[in-house]
Amino acid sequence: MRIFATISERRNLTAPFWYGISARSFFPGLDPFQYLEALFRTNAQIIQWREKDLPAEVLRPLVRFGSERAVETGKIFLINSATWAALLESADGVHLTSTGSVTEAVRARRQSGRGEFLIGKSVHSVDEAIGAAAEGADYLLLGPVFDPLSKERQMAPIGVDALRSAVQQLQVPIFALGGIDRTNAELVLETGVAGVAGISWVKEEIEARMR
Repeated sequence: MRIFATISERRNLTAPFWYGISARSFFPGLDPFQYLEALFRTNAQIIQWREKDLPAEVLRPLVRFGSERAVETGKIFLINSATWAALLESADGVHLTSTGSVTEAVRARRQSGRGEFLIGKSVHSVDEAIGAAAEGADYLLLGPVFDPLSKERQMAPIGVDALRSAVQQLQVPIFALGGIDRTNAELVLETGVAGVAGISWVKEEIEARMR
């Protein structure tokens, strides 16, 4: 929690945070750099680059570009899973999938000497959230809260009550994910989460700017 608070305060960011997740497959007409720039032009305060198909030689220049844009725009820039690319190219942190090891990411952070490097993780239940926090995660993405908007349902939604329970039990920032839009965002934020994460609302903002 301290690392997240330190970075967000330095960038003058305040809760509730809007956490945008990339999905460049929706924009085949944009190259990765153009799409990444488009993400930085949205209202997302936190941007997670989640493009798992890119090889290292393509990913690292993009991470470097995103890290520079984060400093310039005052946003937080995170890389999905590629811990060492994030560390070496000065991203603000790494976001791990539900099967990723927080312990290994913490070890890599220690080896790199970058103490202010965020380690987040996706979790799908209160028990998983408790486990990830105990392992050392700095923040968590918990969901799906509702049925996802950007893809077919893969697991049962956890609901608002489970989200509230996780917030009450844990000290790390928790971001709600899954099926959240303008009609239910207020209900979700009332649980005390740090913010809302998603793909669909970021996609809509980029599409609106391209019209």
